[in-house]
Amino acid sequence: METQIQQFGMVMGNITEILGPAQTASMLSKSLFLINVGANDIFDYEDTYSNLSKQEFMSTLQFTFHDQLKNLYGLGARRFAIAGVAPIGCCPSQRSSDSGLCKEELNDFAKMLYTKTKDLLQGLSSELKEFKYSLGDAYEMTMNIIEDPRAFGFKEVKTACCGKGSFNGKAPCMDIQSPNLCYNRREYLFWDFFHPTAYASELAAVTLYSAGTRFVTPMNFMRLFGYEKSPQPFLQLLVRRQLSNMEKLQLGVNFASGAAGILDNTGLKKWKEVVSMKEQIQQFDMVRGNITEILGPTKTASMLSKSLFLIIVGTNDIFDYEDTYSYLSKPEFMSTLQFAFHNQLKIMYGLGARRFAIVSVAPIGCCPSQRSNVSGLCKEELNEFARMFYTKTKELLEGLSSELKEMKYSLGDAYKMTMSILKNSSRSASGFKEIKTACCGRGKYNGEKGCHFIYSPSLCPNRSEYLFWDYFHPTEYASELAARTLYSGGTNFMTPMNFSQLAVVDI
Repeated sequence: METQIQQFGMVMGNITEILGPAQTASMLSKSLFLINVGANDIFDYEDTYSNLSKQEFMSTLQFTFHDQLKNLYGLGARRFAIAGVAPIGCCPSQRSSDSGLCKEELNDFAKMLYTKTKDLLQGLSSELKEFKYSLGDAYEMTMNIIEDPRAFGFKEVKTACCGKGSFNGKAPCMDIQSPNLCYNRREYLFWDFFHPTAYASELAAVTLYSAGTRFVTPMNFMRLFGYEKSPQPFLQLLVRRQLSNMEKLQLGVNFASGAAGILDNTGLKKWKEVVSMKEQIQQFDMVRGNITEILGPTKTASMLSKSLFLIIVGTNDIFDYEDTYSYLSKPEFMSTLQFAFHNQLKIMYGLGARRFAIVSVAPIGCCPSQRSNVSGLCKEELNEFARMFYTKTKELLEGLSSELKEMKYSLGDAYKMTMSILKNSSRSASGFKEIKTACCGRGKYNGEKGCHFIYSPSLCPNRSEYLFWDYFHPTEYASELAARTLYSGGTNFMTPMNFSQLAVVDI
């Protein structure tokens, strides 16, 4: 750790030569310093530090850590994101004893380290006025999974996915060991004799980033970094009179409205009042005007040209075809949709938008609300609309990007992404067990009534195994899979680039 801090000091010196002291100090004060340390010290106690009593060892650890954090603070670090030590006595390498039980001595060390670190950080934050921290309780987070694995989508929390010997904990996952390898690593807490699987690490990251004070204290990593969970809704900013607050606006604004669509009348018959795509663009124009008053036209144009405009629209229009737009033939309806969408995107471009991240319509004919018919089959008319919408939108974007020289876009094929899960060949790889019935709802496929207490809905025991949360919406896990694909997927689902590439492509 000491050497790592010296390396950081070298990097800081190089940055200072480029930016100067003031800008470097400002940059570092906004940076997050992620520290995950302590487990290896505890593992080494028996072989290296057994000359110390447990209490002396813990005091030595904390004294050293205290000085290291103060050194980092002296070099400009201000935001410390720290993860405690997990119950390392329960990893496969420690369970691979005759008893197969967790090694409680190591777990006691982990619990002691968390308590001492919490006290240490509270003291430092009182002593150093700009010191901010977030401490994750990795011990409790992991024990929560070990005690109730199914609630988190795990089937195996003792044996490693890859390794040799008892619990696959006797030898590492290396070719020379001819290790055993599990079929589905997502069902395992441990990848090898010590390290967690990617899915377990993702769960930990999400918890550290956004969880409440049960697992992260005194704030989560997101709050430490200064971010909200997602861009704040426009109406919330409006009510709180924060539409001229650049600190809020630079994090983005959410203009989305439930039940809204491309066409102005979508959603009105059922919900009476929605904010259409047209009105959402008008709201964006208002925000853009406020930013221009603060930054000026040039800086505003530069900021908007680097911003990502995420658009997920079209589903509600298709659902409303039968009730609202059936006076149009299907080709006329699709042409009307595309004509309106074309104009909306051009207006956004005229207002400064340059990077359009667009998600097409999923196979909505296969959601539980549509399957809850006599046959239980997908409603192919809706799926046909979804496929047509993707094809037409792809053509529209290709045309616009030729017409508007600075327009860049990424189009996600939500239809194909979802169908790859609905088909048996990829369902197990995605981790789903149920793709027809909703986790929460009433009636056939839980698709006849929504997940609302007035309907006394049935609720599944493990939502991460379900594709659908309610009669229409996907589960959080399904949404996470979609987000990862949209962000980093290949051209089988994304065209002409994914969202991560769109964010950095030259304009």
